[in-house]
Amino acid sequence: MGFDPLTMAAVSVGANMLGQRSKKKDISKANRRSMAMANTEMANLMPAYQQAQDTMIGGYGQAGQINQEALNRAYQMQGQSFMPRMQAYQGGNVAAQNANLSSIPAMRAALLGGRMPQMQQAQSLPIDQAALAGLINPQAQQFPAQQQFPQMRPFTR
Repeated sequence: MGFDPLTMAAVSVGANMLGQRSKKKDISKANRRSMAMANTEMANLMPAYQQAQDTMIGGYGQAGQINQEALNRAYQMQGQSFMPRMQAYQGGNVAAQNANLSSIPAMRAALLGGRMPQMQQAQSLPIDQAALAGLINPQAQQFPAQQQFPQMRPFTR
């Protein structure tokens, strides 16, 4: 009885194909086991992740409130100090105008000769507080109270 090379080749190819199918099944089973283990681990991590998210959300809320209060105080201080600064600027402006006006007759008399005329006084214009309402009473921006995070999902195939 002899060995037929074609029969041996066919048996070898068939065995090789069965071996490849077996390898693919083993790999597929290993992948499913790996995904199942990963999903189990994710399920175990989910409570800690959720707790960390809740802690961060609370922290962001507190930080937002602190920022809001600080911004409100800064705007209030700016609004309270605006009118005194505006009045001081206006007073300085009037004093400068008075100094300029008082020097004009002396310069004129020096250039043209003659007697010195009576001094003139600068006039202060009233400040329109309605036009400055936004600067006197500024409004702070509102920060969101809650920060949103996406939900953690298990792996899917």
